[in-house]
Amino acid sequence: PGSYVVEIMRGEGHIEGSPFLVQVVPGEASAAPDGSRFSITPLATAGADKSFAIVARDIFGNPLTSGGDQFSVRLVGTTDTTRDAIVRGQVQDDQDGTYFATFQTDTAGSYEFSVLLDGAVIFPGV
Repeated sequence: PGSYVVEIMRGEGHIEGSPFLVQVVPGEASAAPDGSRFSITPLATAGADKSFAIVARDIFGNPLTSGGDQFSVRLVGTTDTTRDAIVRGQVQDDQDGTYFATFQTDTAGSYEFSVLLDGAVIFPGV
């Protein structure tokens, strides 16, 4: 992203209107491997809030600078004590390309943890 000057030449001279000023902005938020990211430690405490940040990025890894994307957080129990548990977290849009997510479960055990963008799972990372 940024401002660039594009010169288009024909022979020894510029074509009409050249050079051009071009403004490049990030694309839409992406769930692709090079796209949106989050980072979280794999340990949470039953009965306590667990929070982390999500950074919206386009498919090329460029950070977004505005909000409006639909991120969600989901935990699904994977052990006998948590098998029927589905926990949905809350996601706050900070309107600057970052999102603050929080979840809490009352039952200790193992869970499959997912962060989704418009229903597509995104990958952890920084």
